[in-house]
Amino acid sequence: MRLGLIGVPSSAGAHGPGQEKAPAALRHAGLLGALREAGLEVEELGDLPVARFQPDGANPKRQSLSRVVRVARQVADTVAAAVERDLVHSCSVAIAPSRSASWLDCYAGKETSA
Repeated sequence: MRLGLIGVPSSAGAHGPGQEKAPAALRHAGLLGALREAGLEVEELGDLPVARFQPDGANPKRQSLSRVVRVARQVADTVAAAVERDLVHSCSVAIAPSRSASWLDCYAGKETSA
């Protein structure tokens, strides 16, 4: 299985900063090596631009909506380019240090999830 690893360092729609540090933290912790040790072929596709949380007092329930939309479009474009190269269709990571929550979500094929 070929995977393209795309970092999305964003906390744009969060309720505080920190999540944007997730891609670098996971790489530093050995994510690439662990995936390769598991027998996966991984191509490092780098990170999208950092989109850090900024309070949006005018929209407390929709924090920085325009920034969130911009990040989502960047992710869609980057994943589409990876799909064209027959790499993973979607892989997302989030870490919220203040809540100790994290997740990694990958889909390996057009019709097969892994």
